[in-house]
Amino acid sequence: MANILYVLGVRLPDEVRAEKICRALVQDGHKVTVLSRWFPNLPEREEFQGYTVLRFGKNIKSWQRLPISVNPYWKDAIEKTVVECKPDLIITREMLLSGASNIIAKKISVPSVIDMAENYPGAMRGWKQYQSRFISRFAVNTLRLPDRLEKSAVLGSDGIIVVCDEQTRRLNSLYQYPVDQIVLVQNTPELETFSTIRKGCNQPPVVFGHHGLFTLDRGLENLVRGFELAANDLPTIRLELYGKGETYEDIKRIISASVHRDRMEIYGAYPLAMLPEIYSKVDIGVLPYFPDENFNMTIANKLFDYLSCGKPIIVSEALPMKRIIKETGAGICTDCSTPEKIAAAIKHIYHSNLGEMSENGQKFAKKKYNWAVDSERLCKFAKKFIT
Repeated sequence: MANILYVLGVRLPDEVRAEKICRALVQDGHKVTVLSRWFPNLPEREEFQGYTVLRFGKNIKSWQRLPISVNPYWKDAIEKTVVECKPDLIITREMLLSGASNIIAKKISVPSVIDMAENYPGAMRGWKQYQSRFISRFAVNTLRLPDRLEKSAVLGSDGIIVVCDEQTRRLNSLYQYPVDQIVLVQNTPELETFSTIRKGCNQPPVVFGHHGLFTLDRGLENLVRGFELAANDLPTIRLELYGKGETYEDIKRIISASVHRDRMEIYGAYPLAMLPEIYSKVDIGVLPYFPDENFNMTIANKLFDYLSCGKPIIVSEALPMKRIIKETGAGICTDCSTPEKIAAAIKHIYHSNLGEMSENGQKFAKKKYNWAVDSERLCKFAKKFIT
């Protein structure tokens, strides 16, 4: 049994990937400690799902909890946690914290691994919050500070966990990072998670849906406007949106002004426990994400959830989603760059063989795209560093 420290700069619980990874490592016989960020109404320390969670930042100001390597408060928190749990391996989820983790790991002569769930510099160039102000836009786009931080973190790490093959090729090409030090651990579901939901969909479909963050690069404005156009010809369809984020109010205003506002619902933030209810209601999932430098190098866990639930999917031409839909036949891939093209996709899938798409998705979920497969790769990779 090894001691593993998982450094997480966001909230836990309700961080699906981190929870699955830590549970898998515990089930493989390891002792896991998570250092996460403190949020109100959460204890500073607790036993959760078989591992120990330590939450940093309760009695300090919010800016002092900012999860970046140059933040001395976070660096001190990692060092104190290392002293307590004496890790044999450190895994860091936040790319911006990986630099600090790498330095501390080298001091105590243990390996350090990044759990790289996205192309973070690319994501920052696609988010409204970094593009709406000159200083942040200049730092991210012109100086490319996130790219420099990523390069330093990648080259200082002993291994990297990625969520899609496209990211493996990027890291190898951009940084000459060895492919044998990278492992694919996708954001697939534990199949029992959705065992009680309504599988499959209505034919013809009624509810088109999206849940998750509202960010500029997700193309949700195009989705709403595209739904408006399709709704002119398809009087029975509905659109349901769940989540919050930087474009939430923009989307809400579009819906409020629409002639079809009675057929569109925007529900706001939701707990993870609500996902089975959401998947039961939805007939068609829509992921109209821009095929940019981020979404060409990451893949949302909801795509795999849709496969497992037998929900046909409309996806954009972002490379990982396009590849999986082409492989599985569980939906359609289309150009989602305009409302008109999304409207055409909605009308196309409305008249498609949804039963076949549903069966295809569930078949691939059972044999390939599930957490049992991915967790096995994860645990095998971890053993490379601790045995």
